[in-house]
Amino acid sequence: MKFSALSTATVLVSLLGQLPVADASCFHGARRVPQNMADTLATLLLTAGNAEAQGTYPKSGAYWLSSTIDNFEGGRTCLNFGIENISGHLKEISTAVAVEGLLREWVTCGNGGKTDYRDGSLNGWRFIFHMDDKGCKK
Repeated sequence: MKFSALSTATVLVSLLGQLPVADASCFHGARRVPQNMADTLATLLLTAGNAEAQGTYPKSGAYWLSSTIDNFEGGRTCLNFGIENISGHLKEISTAVAVEGLLREWVTCGNGGKTDYRDGSLNGWRFIFHMDDKGCKK
């Protein structure tokens, strides 16, 4: 059986949508997560891989990636994924941890969101996902 990026994204979203996320701060407004799951997932995975490649994060280090994708509604949507070290000390992140945190923001909050983790596998990280045009070049 062959899987496309869209079917893979759909499976991941459905599985992660069942996970509880404590203390998630969802954003409000008119901007909704785009229907283009394949490009959203590709941007998320690129962010996670680049975040690991950054190496050691300083006490307040962060990595952001902004990308414009087709929103399947005749326009484009600016996606912004962010990962911040909130542990108070030097820290490295793996791609797997970054994917887990960013996926939770994507599937838990329909308008994007931000979550600080103080325990568990995501301890010491803040994950952010929003659709603000400020991060994308026009």
